Amino acid sequence: MPAEYTVISHADFAKFIEESGYGVTGHGGYEYVYEKTIHRRVFKMGGFSTVVRVFSSVDIRSDTTREKGKDAIRVVPLLIPGEHMINGWQHVLNYPKLRDSYPLRKLRRVHRVTNWQANLASRLKLAEEFDITKSPAGWPMILRTGSNGRFWASLGYPMEKFTQPYQD
Repeated sequence: MPAEYTVISHADFAKFIEESGYGVTGHGGYEYVYEKTIHRRVFKMGGFSTVVRVFSSVDIRSDTTREKGKDAIRVVPLLIPGEHMINGWQHVLNYPKLRDSYPLRKLRRVHRVTNWQANLASRLKLAEEFDITKSPAGWPMILRTGSNGRFWASLGYPMEKFTQPYQD
């Protein structure tokens, strides 16, 4: 028997996610986005934050989830460079432009079925327990995708070309 999809209101989603310590950070397109800072760390080359971002699939125009099959709730842990890293020393070291955020793990989907709250709670727990791996030179490792698939790469590239295989 196929899963029974359910409509989630913004009020229901907000109540559940805010009880888990997440705050709304705005919207991505037409959906609400929530975020929680897990760690703030200073590595050898600068400061970073680890956050978990949740894309709600609740449409800001109707305050309910989209039609069945259109979308799912998505959870992704991210590494966010500190402001001084983005605007400061990267120019001195001739470092390429840093992005606003880097995924630390593959994006996880939570389908909007009747037990969505339990499913989302387990995805949030997995994302929050995730820890940052460091390269030998002290740079955080981020998830990259290349011609041979996914792998861990040092954020210090091109100064440090350290990589590791990715295992899901």
